[in-house]
Amino acid sequence: MTLDEYDRFGQKIYADLADFIAKALSDGLEAKRSDIRLQHVKTRPKGLTSLREKLEKNGVAPDDQRIEEKIKDLAGCRLVFYTNTASIACE
Repeated sequence: MTLDEYDRFGQKIYADLADFIAKALSDGLEAKRSDIRLQHVKTRPKGLTSLREKLEKNGVAPDDQRIEEKIKDLAGCRLVFYTNTASIACE
């Protein structure tokens, strides 16, 4: 898929994929509701400007037919959980 194809239809494909993964994870966690409390789920496809910049940074031409093989983070899914602890120590 080229950058132009990503703009025309690929971004929607990756948005749908991220939504599918988010639903699958949310549904899977529902069975653990007493142990794991999901607060929020957010998904997004990589923005066109951000993708263009990443392609340039990595020396990939926008008309390369395989940008999805060279740039792996074309969509994201973030799950945020409630916690019972007041603070979490980070080392």
